[in-house]
Amino acid sequence: MTVNYGYEELMATVSLPELVDCLDQALRQGTEARCDVPQRSMIYKDDGRSAYFSMPAFSADLQIFITKVATFKARAADDQFPSIQSVVVAFESNNGQLRALLDGAAVTNIKCAAVSALVARYCSADTPHHLAVMGSGIQARQQLWGLSSVRNIESLSLWSRSRQNALRIAQEARERWLPDCEIRVLDEPDEAIRNATLIATTTASCHPIARFDSLRKGVHINCMGAHTQEQREIPRHILEGSTLIVENRETACAEAGEWHRNAFEIPSLLNADSLLENTTIFSSTGHAFYDLVTTSYLLRKLQSTTA
Repeated sequence: MTVNYGYEELMATVSLPELVDCLDQALRQGTEARCDVPQRSMIYKDDGRSAYFSMPAFSADLQIFITKVATFKARAADDQFPSIQSVVVAFESNNGQLRALLDGAAVTNIKCAAVSALVARYCSADTPHHLAVMGSGIQARQQLWGLSSVRNIESLSLWSRSRQNALRIAQEARERWLPDCEIRVLDEPDEAIRNATLIATTTASCHPIARFDSLRKGVHINCMGAHTQEQREIPRHILEGSTLIVENRETACAEAGEWHRNAFEIPSLLNADSLLENTTIFSSTGHAFYDLVTTSYLLRKLQSTTA
């Protein structure tokens, strides 16, 4: 019988530091190189306001085949439905048996938090940090969860186009992730990132959200929000003058611009010279390998709790 795992059950199952280590180990063991991960399939409608896509991945090592299937619909603020709806379908790779259906939002939230935490662990010093988070939606929460799992966040600056939303996420950060942290909500985006040693951009804007002209040397940025072939949330001259990291170079070039061609892929961080003196930017566009490892981890955890 196929098991259907919902959002709350999946979120309660994960230990994020454990998953970060699991991703690290999979990369060190060369699991990604032996996976089959085609480019995602995208169908755009309504002048780009609607999208329908699938992301398959197969691993003989992990004995699993998954496909994340999702829809995106641009919605009004008072719409009762979420903009993105998704499900992950997991099969046993050795016998083709359908194993489980997993809530796609939970898998995505967990995966994004863990992958960005893994990159930050390689690209930032293990010292107290001043974190700046730009945005106040689900991606901002992913970043607060992920970064607080691998780094000591001493102070937090928050900015959002909605001050009310920023105040709401500030309270949530105090209660859930950073109870002893100094937290400020700023009205100007460039003020929020001033003196930050870690930055996360998590907005729906395809245009720069700040000038980013006062970055500290060695700052690491997780750029997680909207992107096009020409634009991201960070000015292009900042992106081009920094060390870029991507999940997958072909996906990044196809979806976020050919100027990602010389970016590091995450596995190359494992043996790279120290990047701590560089301005590093994780220019995220997603890759199904990380959904696959996350799904495999979740299914193992769920199986162990019911055994």
